[in-house]
This record gives sequence, C-alpha cells and structure tokens, in this order.
Amino acid sequence: KIYTPQDIDIQLRAAAEAFLENDDGCLVDSEKGEVRLSQIFKWYKADFGGTDEKVLKWVLDHMGDSEKKTSLRGILSSGKIKVTFLSYDWSSNNSH
Repeated sequence: KIYTPQDIDIQLRAAAEAFLENDDGCLVDSEKGEVRLSQIFKWYKADFGGTDEKVLKWVLDHMGDSEKKTSLRGILSSGKIKVTFLSYDWSSNNSH
C-alpha cells in the first residue's frame, strides 16, 4: 500500500479499521465479556491510553460500523471487561 501525503489521514484510518475488523487485530466474545487484542496494543499500551479501558475506547473509536463494534460497545457499557492479548504472528512481516 502506498500512502500519499494528501490522503494519509484517511488511508491510516482505513488501515486501522481493516486491522480491527480482522480477527488478528481484535476478537470480541460478548458472552464471556472478553476482548482479545493484538499484542501491539499491549506493547504500545501507553500510546493507546495506558489502561485497558482507554485502549478499548481507542479501538471502539477506530472501528468501522460493524457487529463487532456493537458487541464491543455492549461489553464496555456493562463494565465487566476481560482483556487478553493474542499471540503475534511475526510471519506477516515477511509478506510483500
């Protein structure tokens, strides 16, 4: 993907939405009240707000309209949230 200066904000927003809709970025289990996030959110937690709740709010704000977003919104409003982190797949860095 080539990013252009004039469209960088839109392009990065679209990339974030796509990443969060992919199960490698975010999994939401409404029944368990559990959200499983990419390790990236653990490694750079301070950049996303510093707490699990703030990270989840960042994730919610950067998701496109979807069933996953609706489920996450429900978990956040319940106040009973379990956040875990997915294993990181380093092989994706080798993709061209």
